[in-house]
Amino acid sequence: GRVAAKPLPLFAVTGENRREPMARLPRLTAAEEVVDDYRATRLSLRGHLIEFLRADYARRGIIPCSSIGGLRNKRFVRLAGVVLVRQKPGSAKGVMFMTIEDETGIANIVVWPDVMERFRPVLMGARLIVVEGRVERLDKASAPQPLHPIDGEAGPAVPIIHIMAHRLIDVSADLEKLSDQPCAMPIAHADEVRRPQDESHSMNRHPRNVRIVPHSRDFH
Repeated sequence: GRVAAKPLPLFAVTGENRREPMARLPRLTAAEEVVDDYRATRLSLRGHLIEFLRADYARRGIIPCSSIGGLRNKRFVRLAGVVLVRQKPGSAKGVMFMTIEDETGIANIVVWPDVMERFRPVLMGARLIVVEGRVERLDKASAPQPLHPIDGEAGPAVPIIHIMAHRLIDVSADLEKLSDQPCAMPIAHADEVRRPQDESHSMNRHPRNVRIVPHSRDFH
């Protein structure tokens, strides 16, 4: 006759049909979900990183980027944002232009050569930055009016607004407040800053181990 299979020692101890208890894992906060989105896909449809820092920034006098449109010329402001673009055109006589983004929109920053030299490590290395400066606006009377896409007539006059930077502060470490997991910060492509870590195997890293914010687009 047929010999019955001998039970394996592992199953003899644990039992084949033993039901494991349901794992009870803590729920992620909204901030942690956004952080994980940025780690995995470099963006999030749930929210913006600065949204979860806004209360703290408001106490420090940091206003949203969207609010600068209603401010008068030469008004002192303090903004914070993720650095999207840095560019230094050859025709700009050493002036650098930077675009930052928060949860309300973007702001265009002008950094004159003397300010750039004073804050070069911050300017070239920060991924989350606080900008202190003054509003420079070209208003309705003198601003060029874009043509309407259908009838070719001039559209409503929109002021052109820049922030003339006086001081730059690297607050990239504030991103650590959003998650219990350590977050490696990105470094901009610039010969003034050396990368603190080897990224040659970055494609093989788990998403939870990659930096939260992707590189800015830098043009020098």
